[in-house]
Amino acid sequence: MKSQAKIKTKGEVKSNSMPESQQGQSINTLLQDMAFKTNELLAMGNISQAKMLIDWAAEMYEDGEEQVRSLVSNVYVFSVATHIELQGTHLLELLPQSFKNEFAGAKTK
Repeated sequence: MKSQAKIKTKGEVKSNSMPESQQGQSINTLLQDMAFKTNELLAMGNISQAKMLIDWAAEMYEDGEEQVRSLVSNVYVFSVATHIELQGTHLLELLPQSFKNEFAGAKTK
C-alpha cells in the first residue's frame, strides 16, 4: 500500500520538527530562491507577481523569530533591494518600510 505525501500547512512548516541548523539552512535556500524569482520578475516587468513575493517575505520578516528576521534581511532584502536600486529608484516604493530600513542600515555598515 503506497503512502500519500502530506502537504504541509504554513503552521507545520514553522514547527520544530527538524534541527535548528537545518531549519535555518532550508529557510536560507527558500529565501535565495524567492530573491532570485523576485529579481527575475522585476527584470521582466512583472511587478504584480514580484510584489506578491515581496509581501510574502515581509510577512516572514514581521512574524518570524530573530533567526528568520536575520535571514530575510541578509538574504532576501539585500538581494532584492540591490537589484531594485540598480533597476531604478522608483521601484523602491515596492518595498515595505521595514525592508527599506534594513537595506539602508546594511548599506551604511
